[in-house]
Amino acid sequence: MQEFLAVACRQAIQKRVTANVANTYLGPTAGWRVLSGAIRRSDGEDINAVLWFSDLRGSTAMSERMDPREYLAFLNAYFECTAAPVIEQGGEILNFIGDAVLAIFPIESEIGTRDAVRRATEAADAAMRLRAESCAARDAEGRKPEFGIALSVGKVMFGNIGVPQRLAFSAIGRNVNAIHRIDQVTKQLGEPVLATEEVAKHDPDGWISVGAQQLNDFENPVRLFARASAKDRSEPVAAEDAPVKLGVVRS
Repeated sequence: MQEFLAVACRQAIQKRVTANVANTYLGPTAGWRVLSGAIRRSDGEDINAVLWFSDLRGSTAMSERMDPREYLAFLNAYFECTAAPVIEQGGEILNFIGDAVLAIFPIESEIGTRDAVRRATEAADAAMRLRAESCAARDAEGRKPEFGIALSVGKVMFGNIGVPQRLAFSAIGRNVNAIHRIDQVTKQLGEPVLATEEVAKHDPDGWISVGAQQLNDFENPVRLFARASAKDRSEPVAAEDAPVKLGVVRS
């Protein structure tokens, strides 16, 4: 009887350890799918989600100037600013692409779109607060992570890519390519957070249009929106100077 219990306990512990490892390295959704047997190349499905992409600024120059261990600590501080708020808001990190973060907030239904957008937006706001507060305080020399965040809503293919001997679970498709290029526009405009109209329309007072922007490798411009500051939201302004929510370009 004791041997039977010992074997049962060992199996339960191993199963829990395996699940924890899968969740840590792949995320809850991808980890569950892999453990359920979705391990063939091209296994996957289309899902609707709010997409998140953030990228560290000036990382190449910093990696040249900083000691490797110091740079690793700096990267982890940056990921705590970006990836941690995503997870806290129920999002899933799909990939750490060098110093970039690709994440999703899955949408279960049409009603769930607003909730997923809210959680992604709150994660973005939290990331910017952390950058300004705790991340800056960690570095004795005053260096703090500078990064951009792009948000979008759309369908992605979520599944296995690679070769039979080495697979990765990730999201691919047009919307993934687009959000990477939206992040590039954050650099051009000097706006730390940009979102598509599909995101902004769920909180009209929280976003200000920056106009239609041409994304690299995309034929048609995409209307993008920046986060409205507290001043934008609270101070009355003349009509001709008013920061516009959905539709008119910020001057």
